[in-house]
Amino acid sequence: MNKRPDFSHFVLLPAILLICILPALLYGQDISQQQMEKDILHYVNQHREEIGKSPLSLLPAITKEAIEHSKNMARHKVPFGHDGFKERADNIRRSKSFQAMGENVAYGELDAEGVVKLWLKSGGHRRNIEGDFNYTGIGVAEAEDGTIYFTQLFILSNE
Repeated sequence: MNKRPDFSHFVLLPAILLICILPALLYGQDISQQQMEKDILHYVNQHREEIGKSPLSLLPAITKEAIEHSKNMARHKVPFGHDGFKERADNIRRSKSFQAMGENVAYGELDAEGVVKLWLKSGGHRRNIEGDFNYTGIGVAEAEDGTIYFTQLFILSNE
């Protein structure tokens, strides 16, 4: 019996690679930053589950703003902190209406679990993680000196 070779993996592999790297290309991030953002979401949602809260869902419009804020802090375009919070809220509101919004920021040589643990030790940051939010966006950016900047935005939307 003469069996034809299966070349389907040659078609699937490029498609899978494109799906995996497309978000990084669109947001100008490398894969490790994107993975760290996913890991932060995992640890935040793990904590929320432990206290009986529903998980947060990532929303691209929020993620875009979080990434941009982290990049701006890493490039020293804005000081570390919450400068521009109202503008980020206005930008998000253009694509998703919401009733409440919160923001966590951090910087340092931290991994995903470390930054979440740091936030949980701070009252205000902990209130955001444990708050009645349902959507989030997470952005990570590395400065030239290797310092990593983190932003997590939270919104409560009825949509």
